Formats: sequence, C-alpha cells, structure tokens
Amino acid sequence: MTQEDREEWRQDMLEESRRDELHDKYLREDYDNFTDFHSEEIKEISKLYDLLKKAHEEYGYDFELKDILL
Repeated sequence: MTQEDREEWRQDMLEESRRDELHDKYLREDYDNFTDFHSEEIKEISKLYDLLKKAHEEYGYDFELKDILL
C-alpha cells in the first residue's frame, strides 16, 4: 500500500466517522427522526403486539404487556 493509498483510506475513514457522528446527532436530537429511522421495527413490534393481544383475548386471558416482558 502506497502512502497515497493510505492517505485516501484515512480520508475515507474520517468521512465515514463524520457521517456516523452526524447520523447519531440527527437521531438523538429529534424524536421524529428517530421513529422514522426505526419505522420498520416499530411496524413489526406493533404487528406482534396485536397478534399477542388477540391470542390472549381468544383464550380469555387479560393482556398486560408488563406481565410478559422479560
């Protein structure tokens, strides 16, 4: 690896680090951005929540999320 290659690699790493820092800042400073970024996870957990609640109701159990969280 030449000195020029090392410098290019170093610049790439610095740019990636800056992008990561900006992304973290973006997510930490605005909850709407955070929820937008995690929208797929939120959809998935909402779907699972509904399925679990329905299963409890079908068998006559009360559904309290706090009772089943580990």
